[in-house]
Amino acid sequence: SLVGITRNQRGQIGLVDVDLATGKATAVLKVPVGKFECYSLAYHGPSGRFLTADVRSTAIGIFDPALETFTKGAIVGLPAGQEKISGITYQPNKDRILVSFGPSGGNHENRIAQINLEGHVLKISADMGLGDRDFLGWHPLSGNLLAIDFNGRSPRIAAVVDPFGTLSTMRFSDPPRDSQLTGLAVLSPHGRMFTVRQD
Repeated sequence: SLVGITRNQRGQIGLVDVDLATGKATAVLKVPVGKFECYSLAYHGPSGRFLTADVRSTAIGIFDPALETFTKGAIVGLPAGQEKISGITYQPNKDRILVSFGPSGGNHENRIAQINLEGHVLKISADMGLGDRDFLGWHPLSGNLLAIDFNGRSPRIAAVVDPFGTLSTMRFSDPPRDSQLTGLAVLSPHGRMFTVRQD
């Protein structure tokens, strides 16, 4: 199955489990209305929790299905004026949590930060040179860290190599420009990628 974020007409977000065979979604956990604004989700294997990033503030959100709780904490340590975050992913082969970020008040997340579960910034990348990168993902078969653009900028999905060292990027995939991509999930160990098209 896949686990994802949903939002109802009241603006309440929650965690849902989606059956791949039937497409049926079952609610796992709901968050109080207005508490969080997010578009991406990452699974943190070591803790069994799901992570998300608040696009309205510099914060990390943690869903704990076992305890049926949701907690929010500030991300601390991003450069001044560079506090707009969007995408989040967990990269298990490096055991690190990554967020995409960029200029405050803008919509161009062009760098990557490594954070811990407490929201403290551990490392910061240089500019990826890709413009806006709304979401991050990890592809287990290739080992690539993926940076995704929501709308038309090409390549829509780029692989980012060594983000905290000699950063380089390469084209990974380029879905149709008329598709607005709202996040990325990878089904391991098959390596198939799933994304949501927003019409």
